Amino acid sequence: MIHRVFSTLESFKSLEFGPGLNIVVTEKTEQSTAGQTRNRAGKSSLVLLVHFALGLEGETKSLFRHQELAEYHFGIDFDLLGATIRASRQGIEFGKVEVELLDGTVADWPEDPFGGVSKVTLPRTTWQRVLASAMFKIPENVGTYGPKFSMLFNYFARKANSGAFLKPTTQSSYQQPWDQRVALSYLIGLVQFQGVSCAIKARPYRVRLHCSACLNRCSPSMQRTIAK
Repeated sequence: MIHRVFSTLESFKSLEFGPGLNIVVTEKTEQSTAGQTRNRAGKSSLVLLVHFALGLEGETKSLFRHQELAEYHFGIDFDLLGATIRASRQGIEFGKVEVELLDGTVADWPEDPFGGVSKVTLPRTTWQRVLASAMFKIPENVGTYGPKFSMLFNYFARKANSGAFLKPTTQSSYQQPWDQRVALSYLIGLVQFQGVSCAIKARPYRVRLHCSACLNRCSPSMQRTIAK
């Protein structure tokens, strides 16, 4: 669970969460004018901040890379597999993520990013790889069209500005059909990638996923590769 969302920006209002369901709403007072609505109050930016702290949301036009915000840290405290972690990042150094072990242990993580210390600065691609294995058990070398951390995480922290709420099966209005099939098949356990990209067949717009239920439909060479 996420415990806290914070920033070193003085005007930023930190949020703390407790166990169970937490609902973020915007308070509208009796003094609020007709133009002071619940829209554009920062709820969507909160989701972007979570993405940013986890190594995503690093495009040139990202909110956190604006000149006014780039020097400030934005981060979250959260639990993951027996450890309480603090992850924070600056727009001015968007390629790096500061990760700190606040409590617990990473003994159950497939990959230990700390190496005996409690605080490290990681390339954001490394941080994404660590999270991919810890959160979703994605193995390394899944190939070009295998599941990726961003592909799966976007289903759980949906960004409104990407059209993520238009359809339950997509996490973006720009998501390609093959990308949807890979992500959903992996999330519900229909496909297991074991370090090879051959579980997906050829061109990205003609993706075919193979699992044990349809293995007998594959060619002998494909069967041998998937079985490895």
